[in-house]
Amino acid sequence: MKNTNKRLSVLSELEEFAFYGFPDFNDEQRSTYFVFEDKEWELISKCPSLHAKITCAVQIGYFKAKKMFFRFSLHKIPKDDLDFILSRYFPGKPLKTFCITKYEYYLQRESICELFGYKLWSQESSLQLKMRAQLSVKRDISPNFIARELLDFLQTQKIVRPGYTILQTLQEMKVGPSKSAFRSRFQTTSSSCR
Repeated sequence: MKNTNKRLSVLSELEEFAFYGFPDFNDEQRSTYFVFEDKEWELISKCPSLHAKITCAVQIGYFKAKKMFFRFSLHKIPKDDLDFILSRYFPGKPLKTFCITKYEYYLQRESICELFGYKLWSQESSLQLKMRAQLSVKRDISPNFIARELLDFLQTQKIVRPGYTILQTLQEMKVGPSKSAFRSRFQTTSSSCR
């Protein structure tokens, strides 16, 4: 399938899935990410409904793995993940529908960030990432290098990863001018060598 996206490709498809794709846990990973410490379980227990508790449990597990949040409905959660959480933490509780409010979703994000010492993506984060991109582009102008530097910076600073398009936009802003300047210098240098 041909990619018709006009944005700069900063990660390979496999890397993009690894950093931004919906988690695809095996049994061992489920046993790692969906086994909750006391403080994590306390946060889950405070949720007002079974749906909210399950969403919170899934979000915590996915956050521990990916350091980002996902919007999902019941049918989007892999059956094995849902079965693991239901059988381990909510045995015998029926789950027919699945809906939480936007308010609950945003409240859970804030609470999970606080629990793990992370900051949500913000304007301030955007400025920090732009400054980091300016430094990175001085070392290497390849989009993949810069993307990895920025993702590493976000993890080190404990900032929730922004959407992939934000990463692409930063690359376009920083790499584009640098490539033009490089080409201009290269053309000037090569024409003076003739």
